[in-house]
Amino acid sequence: MEYLIVVGILLMIVAPIMAVLPTPSQRKKMALRKAAMSLGINVEITSIDDPDPLQAKYLSSSGKQLPPILKVVAYRVQYVRPMEWNSPPRRNWVIERRKDNEEGELPGAWCWGSEPPPELSSKLLSFIIFNL
Repeated sequence: MEYLIVVGILLMIVAPIMAVLPTPSQRKKMALRKAAMSLGINVEITSIDDPDPLQAKYLSSSGKQLPPILKVVAYRVQYVRPMEWNSPPRRNWVIERRKDNEEGELPGAWCWGSEPPPELSSKLLSFIIFNL
């Protein structure tokens, strides 16, 4: 009987410690984020507006509407300005996921935010398509 009590107490001590340890998938994500940070990419958790805010998941148990905000991981590359003042302008582009997307050059529901960038290399486009 004493052994059962000792085993029960040990389980009560060890169980919370095991619950705090990261899972293998969390370890893999952590390794990828550390690799990105070692390459100079800024990795941070940020909030964005949900592109599909009319979902039942934004209702509380009492029926109150919750704000449609998603927590996501943002990867940002530091932009280093060239020393010349007459450098070429920056090219900004956005990729969005929409429900009403016609088939274009991006797979699935992904589409360009406003218009595709004019001088996008095929290597960069294939990298984007592969990682979507």
